[in-house]
Amino acid sequence: MAILDFREIPEAGKATGLQDSFEMFAREVFDLLGFRVVQGPSRGADGGKDLIVEGTRLGIIESTKVKWLVSCKHFAFSGASVAPDHEKNVTERVNAAGCDGFLGFYSTLPSSGLSEMLHRQAAVQVKFFDREEIERHLLASPKGRALIQRYFPISAKKLEHTPAKLFEDPVPILCDYCGKNLLDPPSGVWVLWHSAPDPAGQAKKSFVDVHFACKGECDRILQIQVKSRHAPSGRIYDGWDDVPDMVIPTVFISKVMAFLNGLFDGDRYEPEAFDKVKVLFLATFPLVSRHLNDKDREVLDRLRKIPSFMGGMG
Repeated sequence: MAILDFREIPEAGKATGLQDSFEMFAREVFDLLGFRVVQGPSRGADGGKDLIVEGTRLGIIESTKVKWLVSCKHFAFSGASVAPDHEKNVTERVNAAGCDGFLGFYSTLPSSGLSEMLHRQAAVQVKFFDREEIERHLLASPKGRALIQRYFPISAKKLEHTPAKLFEDPVPILCDYCGKNLLDPPSGVWVLWHSAPDPAGQAKKSFVDVHFACKGECDRILQIQVKSRHAPSGRIYDGWDDVPDMVIPTVFISKVMAFLNGLFDGDRYEPEAFDKVKVLFLATFPLVSRHLNDKDREVLDRLRKIPSFMGGMG
């Protein structure tokens, strides 16, 4: 599912003074990825080129420079794919610009017809940066996210509560009364219940229950249920926090540290309460994290083969 709406970048075909925005955005993306921008965008007859960029291809013995003719096509407003008629005489254009390859930078997708035609007929190297490829690179680094803030301000606000893609199946936090997912969007409270301090001094606190709830009626009903459930064991006390606060990075790590410090000091947890605290951390962590990049996934695949690592994820 796409996160960025490329329609936030002004249309290229309208003389609004912002019609060059997509080409300017392309230049920023290539600079982010480490390309050297040889020729930037300019108005007027461009001979079928929007940018010329140079990248380095790493070889076993030596590295080689590859110069790319970049063609920018911003069809996000129509949603149309880039077809063969939109990219004519590619080999001739690449040669005329003194480049080694053709790179399509598109806010939609190349059509299957265009992709097949260029890979079959063009006597030069061919690459495409479609909307998904561009989005993936922007999400992979802080500098990329800064570009998102500049060119996709509306999407950037939505991205604040878009979980990073860390787990195959996202972990929800469900209201224990009505079943609503309290992370879509973040809302509600989590309540940690503990008994009176151990008079023998064996533990600072003994945590006996945790409940997740929508604010208001759901929380009120759950408080009554928890107190009734634990009434035979004596008086219990509650402490609560807002679930949305847990997606603030500083708050998240402070809660994790408080949890660890408490365990070190001798806090005890009933098994169900302990499991729900783990759910809280697992479910909210993607909201304070970043998306995995390709290198992260390679390392993760390797770590998953280590039994002790998988045990720590349980």
